[in-house]
Amino acid sequence: MKQLCTKSLLAAAMMVLTFGFSQAQNKTMPSMAEAASPSVERALVGVPEPENQALWDVNYVYDLLAMGGTNGNAGCIFFNNEFWVSRWAQDTILLIDDMGNLLAKFSVPGLFGTGGNARSFTTDGTNIYAGNNTAAIQVIDPGTVSITSTIPVGGTVRSLTYDPTANSGAGGFWYSNFSTDITLVSMAGAVLDVISTATHGLTAMYGSAFDNWTMNGPFLWVFDQGGAGGADLVQINTTTKLQTGVIHDVNSDVGVQNASVGIAGGVFLHVRNSQLEMSGVLQGNDPTTPIDGLFGYDMDVTVGLSEIEGPKDFLNINPSVTSHMVNVNIDKQNNDPVQLQIMDAAGKLVFDKTTHGINNYINVSGYDNGMYFVRVIYDGEVITDRFIKN
Repeated sequence: MKQLCTKSLLAAAMMVLTFGFSQAQNKTMPSMAEAASPSVERALVGVPEPENQALWDVNYVYDLLAMGGTNGNAGCIFFNNEFWVSRWAQDTILLIDDMGNLLAKFSVPGLFGTGGNARSFTTDGTNIYAGNNTAAIQVIDPGTVSITSTIPVGGTVRSLTYDPTANSGAGGFWYSNFSTDITLVSMAGAVLDVISTATHGLTAMYGSAFDNWTMNGPFLWVFDQGGAGGADLVQINTTTKLQTGVIHDVNSDVGVQNASVGIAGGVFLHVRNSQLEMSGVLQGNDPTTPIDGLFGYDMDVTVGLSEIEGPKDFLNINPSVTSHMVNVNIDKQNNDPVQLQIMDAAGKLVFDKTTHGINNYINVSGYDNGMYFVRVIYDGEVITDRFIKN
């Protein structure tokens, strides 16, 4: 896997941009937030009650204005233990470490699209892919910080997320614009599936994240500006293509902490510090406190929206850290079939079989090092656990 060398390649290749824009694509406001349509200023949503907050624990809110010197941030991704955050109206990307410290500002030559820079980032673990408000997906080599190729698609790419399960495991991308269909394409841009506008019902989509971890999925999480909150994370089942009813208003917690009512920006899912985390940008939308915030939710708690159920200690993995063999112990007292799956940190399915056994020894020596998730489907329930390959 190619590695990003912050202190050498970026220092030599990056171009720091100091110019700024003072108006958004479709409306003028000090916050430089990019919105689908004009909106009115709203009062801050009250701090949620503790029992509700537990479902969406906020790991951090980093002030992008304080770090970068200007607003208008939108696209975001976590790669090689660092955040990339793009300014939608400028050819500038902020490089931030996992503690929220600004490491550098740089540009990717040729990334500047229609009306601005990248609106979204996603990754397959090797390359970073960008949607820049054109009918193409830009492929970025994070090692050389350059565009290596372009994938043409049939519509404007604003939201963009990598799906490792698409095209029979060959991978693909879900993309959309504010109020379009959500389209799944192959790695070459061929259409594989479509979630129509009439079906998903969203009118102001900005970011999206593919979720193959949450039980009963896979899902898409769409960061939508069109709801009452202006920054709603909406869960869509990619099989039924319908909203599941799980919606979270990011202004109800991140906005309050950020002292600013914001609108949806980019969003992505990733594994960090052994936790599944949803991160995104809440674009400043309040003229009195125009602050862009890079936020992170603990999705181990969010998975509890449909809490993993099953007998206590039903699934046991030993050892939890291994370089060779792992035993998946399923504590059942019958010969009924169990579907046993293993997914890597990107959500790609690397093992899938039906077993009748209690002790299932699996050779993982050929797997890449990293976090892996074990999912057992038995008697209508889904039980998950994890191990680390080193």
